[in-house]
Amino acid sequence: MYNKKFLALSVACAVGSSIISIQAHAQETNETEIISVTGIKGSLIRAIDTKREASGFVDSISAEDIGKFPDQNVAESLQRIPGISIDRSGGEGQRVTVRGFGPEFNTVLVNGRTMATENQERDFSFDTLASELISGTDVNKTYSARMTDGGIGATINIKTARPFDFDGFEAVVNAKALYEDKSGETTPQVSALMSTRFADDKAGLLISLSHQERNARIDQINNRGFLPSVDLSDIGGEENSFIQQTNDQIVDFQDRTRTGGTAVLQFAPSDDVTLTADVIYSDFNVESNATSIGHWVWDTDPNIDEPSRVLETDANNTVISFAQSARASTDLVARSFNRPTETFASGLNIDWDVSDSLNLSLDVSQSEAESKNGGNDIFAVIGFSNGGVTQVNNGTYVELQGVPELDPSMGRAHIVNRQGLGIKDEVSEIKLDATWYVDAGPLKDLKFGFSNHERTKTRNDVRTDGNVSCLYCGYPIDVPSSLLSDFSVSGFMSGENASNIPTSWLEIDAEAYIDFLESSQAATNNDTARGNPVGTTQAVLDEFGGFQALTRPDSFAIEDKISSAYIELDFEGDLGSLLWTAEVGLRYSKTETTAMGQQAYIIGLEEIPNDPTLLTRVLTDELFPVNEKNDYSNVLPTFNFRLELTDDLQARAAYSQTVTRPTFGNLAPRISYDVVSPGALRASSGNPMLDPYESTNIDLGLEWYFGDASYLSATYFSKSVDNFIVSGIRREVFQNPTTGADVLPEDGSDPTWDISSVINSPEKLTADGIELAYQQTFDMLLGLFSGLGLMVNMTLVDSNKEIDVDNLDESFALTGLGDSMNLVLFYEKGPVQFRLALNQRDQFLQTLRNGTGGDPIYVEDYSQVDMSASYDINDSVTVFVEGINLTNETIRSHGRFSNHVVSIVDSGARYTAGIRANF
Repeated sequence: MYNKKFLALSVACAVGSSIISIQAHAQETNETEIISVTGIKGSLIRAIDTKREASGFVDSISAEDIGKFPDQNVAESLQRIPGISIDRSGGEGQRVTVRGFGPEFNTVLVNGRTMATENQERDFSFDTLASELISGTDVNKTYSARMTDGGIGATINIKTARPFDFDGFEAVVNAKALYEDKSGETTPQVSALMSTRFADDKAGLLISLSHQERNARIDQINNRGFLPSVDLSDIGGEENSFIQQTNDQIVDFQDRTRTGGTAVLQFAPSDDVTLTADVIYSDFNVESNATSIGHWVWDTDPNIDEPSRVLETDANNTVISFAQSARASTDLVARSFNRPTETFASGLNIDWDVSDSLNLSLDVSQSEAESKNGGNDIFAVIGFSNGGVTQVNNGTYVELQGVPELDPSMGRAHIVNRQGLGIKDEVSEIKLDATWYVDAGPLKDLKFGFSNHERTKTRNDVRTDGNVSCLYCGYPIDVPSSLLSDFSVSGFMSGENASNIPTSWLEIDAEAYIDFLESSQAATNNDTARGNPVGTTQAVLDEFGGFQALTRPDSFAIEDKISSAYIELDFEGDLGSLLWTAEVGLRYSKTETTAMGQQAYIIGLEEIPNDPTLLTRVLTDELFPVNEKNDYSNVLPTFNFRLELTDDLQARAAYSQTVTRPTFGNLAPRISYDVVSPGALRASSGNPMLDPYESTNIDLGLEWYFGDASYLSATYFSKSVDNFIVSGIRREVFQNPTTGADVLPEDGSDPTWDISSVINSPEKLTADGIELAYQQTFDMLLGLFSGLGLMVNMTLVDSNKEIDVDNLDESFALTGLGDSMNLVLFYEKGPVQFRLALNQRDQFLQTLRNGTGGDPIYVEDYSQVDMSASYDINDSVTVFVEGINLTNETIRSHGRFSNHVVSIVDSGARYTAGIRANF
């Protein structure tokens, strides 16, 4: 698997070695060469300076110019750093993995502060911030006592510009047009930044604004997952067969709008005091309108006498061909994946040089983020009898054969839901940091400080009441043909060359469909079809307000209170002729967690006439309050050492103990009844008493800096993690909390639930790996070739906890673990800049237990090629073009075996062209 990576790195290093020797000769004969520090090279020089002078292992990205980050997305730039990989949403970088540790293991700060997030967990959504608002990012891969704790993988600090970063007035305006290859739409993106200083340069003001629009089309094949241990022995399969849950083809049209800005006011009343007040605002809104066609796999019951069913399995007992019975249906689905978010942050910092030997810094901040998607999504189904469809797993995806042409007049009503999560995150922090410049022998300074962090994350599940959403389940009544219209799409899954899958179907007018189902005509027809007294359906609609979305009882809130103190000593000295620096620190943190919620317990599972795929939950009317508290303390030692072997060669070593706190979802104080299908009852619960992950880390590195923007480095890292949180499945029959009787499905199916929960494992997880990086600008070459540059890096990681696919009870593995490689060729000479970047991430485990079936999901090997080019018309005006995912790669995921295709996502390529003007 790794040969191509080693080949790429070996070739690059071989070329680099010869160029290095040429460069050394050039430096000997031309000592007065003037090096430009603008554009790409200027960005690399600033990043190298940060890396070289840092006390620990740090990688950095710097804006190439005001308002010009190297990539269109901060996460996309971060993936160029050794050890960092990203997860994408809608084709845009959203979350980061560092050295095999997923998003939940990384602390992301903005200007040194914890930022509230609109997602369900602690991790940061990078796509909520426009890259034009960012001036730089530092990735701290080792830990110092003064740093905010919480990141076993890394601590990432995103920085925005300050007016005191500039000497005087600066302004820049960007305008570009974005073309979306799959949708064929072109949309505008604009940004502007202005910074000025006044009052004899004692005050400064910076304002930046950004507005981006994107009309995307995202194609998807989705099977939701494979059901394990399904007994198909009576219809030609095995006792423990694997079969997909469904087979959906989805086209999602998304209007993505991102509006944001920053404002910073700085004031220095004297040379000793600087006050900085700043605000950050982001409004990121995804309006989704998805249409799909699906075929649910349900008629595997041997008691159903359907001789037309034919089934074939492979050596892994995976169903590779299945002819569904004539009782099966083709489902049309109107759905959405909306994401209306808003983030606001503000802070005040006072930096005071009390004397020549003492500096104090006080920082107060607060931030709020909200996802306003509670009940904002829709899931509406109209079904058609199809006479039997054959599904064939060809190893790449599941083909569909025999899908009939659909007649709008034959559609029948099925399930409808308004749904979505409403999430609110509130964070407040206060930090006091002090530096005492001791300069007593090898001890150079003493740092100490205190901080207090409070955070409350509220998660409201808002959806149509279960008594209403399935009022029409089982296809009981006809729906008006006017609710359906022809839909056809060209280039569906063009990145996959897929065939034998639908590319045209009927599209549902979802709101008109709901209006019809809420009508007295539909209610009466439903009662007649089910043999109920007229008025039964209408009474249920009236009781719950129709299909309106209501807050579910399993909503919850988690509150964190973290108090910390630290001390850190910085040393410097000589070991013979070799300069060394050392940083020794200790951090203490006390965490108090409160999990708050309420619980409605299940008391019944009612059969739905004519629908063998679902049961209706019956819950207690009474809501039982839940309030659980937990607390723990951590003492975290740190040590960072740097030795300058020569002027250009240095060695590093680091030791630290770090923690990552449990995700909010894992702390949830409730049982959620997730899947209510006959023979497939699945629930999940959190554990508010979890302890944090605790990691002991060792890093060793060697770095050679042979030019202002050129270096070669190798790093070894090792992490040993205790208290690793693992998921497990327990099988249980629920009891009625009032009567104590078992809750039994009306249809007589198995009453046993698979309940997924989490605990701290007594086993230790270890992960280690190496990072290799090479970067060089070829200034020594003649003529036009002197503008060339190359970046190559790779990360190889390993762990003692990887999944054994033959063990269906596996409960312990590290998600996100996978090798990665980057290759970037760039050119900068005169007015021309060009960059071509290849990023590759090897297969990794995305989740240990899929919500459907409980099997693991792997994201397969993925490579992406991006490019950018620009031309400076003059000193003030630049025109540019950019391309993302030039080769139209798709993101594929599979389950336990490679032919357990879970999803294929095709977001296509994107291109931009624009102009940038500096003033």
